[in-house]
Amino acid sequence: MNADATVRRETLYIARWVLALSALTQLVFLVAGWWDYTVLLGNLLSGCAAVGNFFLMGRSVQKAVTQDQADAAKTMRASQQLRSLGLFVVAAVGVALPCFHLVTVLLPLFFPRIAVAFRPIFKGKEDLNETQQPGQGLVMNTKSKLFRLVDLCLLGMILLPLAAGIALQVLTQPASGGLEISGAYIYCTIPLPFQELPITESQVNSWLVMVSVLGLCLYLTHGLAPKAQTRRQLAAEWIVEKVDGLVRQNMGEYFKGFAPFIAAILALSAFSSLLSLIGLYPPTSDLNVVGGWALLATLGLAVPLAPGTIFACVLAFALARGVLHYAEQACNHYIAFKLLALIRD
Repeated sequence: MNADATVRRETLYIARWVLALSALTQLVFLVAGWWDYTVLLGNLLSGCAAVGNFFLMGRSVQKAVTQDQADAAKTMRASQQLRSLGLFVVAAVGVALPCFHLVTVLLPLFFPRIAVAFRPIFKGKEDLNETQQPGQGLVMNTKSKLFRLVDLCLLGMILLPLAAGIALQVLTQPASGGLEISGAYIYCTIPLPFQELPITESQVNSWLVMVSVLGLCLYLTHGLAPKAQTRRQLAAEWIVEKVDGLVRQNMGEYFKGFAPFIAAILALSAFSSLLSLIGLYPPTSDLNVVGGWALLATLGLAVPLAPGTIFACVLAFALARGVLHYAEQACNHYIAFKLLALIRD
């Protein structure tokens, strides 16, 4: 029995992902200075085994759909056992022989799972170009000049804040000269009645990340249609489904309304942490930032605060910062003089 067209198409999709991720793995080993021939051989062995395992699974499914329920279950069970044994043999050979690198033998076995997880985003063109049924509403022309102009503006909204952050860092921060500052750079301070409010690198970068995330959300939701017509809409729907599933599984059905709040925190945290890749100070390294997120999560504030509430919180935190800073200095002086007294005695 020849392989079905669907089996061939999905196997080709898995093979492309395995090839791309394998190339990325080789690049990482090369940049890190760990590359040798064992890395390549291990990757080839495990990558071929992963693609072959998926192809055999597809053939088993193709055979099972033509059988009754009992025979189909036996076919799939036997296929799973044989394929698992084959993967075990491949892993054992890769571990036992010195010509294969252990990491690159085991890692590609998980590449098909990554490809399957992202499959809803990368549907075939025949799935994206299905004709729209009557009554589904108007669909925006994604090939018009206006649509592409808005797309260009949204892409600028994503990238320009990051470029502005890099420029601000270059223009304002002096050269270290051998002295490194382990903390957020203070750009300026705003005088307040109780305590000066410092404007730090963490605050500025947090706002830059929020603008970029907002631009990304607008880009993903630009041109939404009742039936997905673009890959970006598939990506947006996939993100929403994953976050909804995460909230339902961990918090229960009652707290499903927190899904947008959780998604916002996850996006802000991920993009803030990734700022270090472009040389910017990550806001997640500042305890004040993550502490504020924890406070919002504890209070259950899943909606934006009113300006008056925000201003009151700023004053309260500034006052608390002054008191706690004074207490910290007092404790430091007490500990220092106590140690001196003990040494002297």
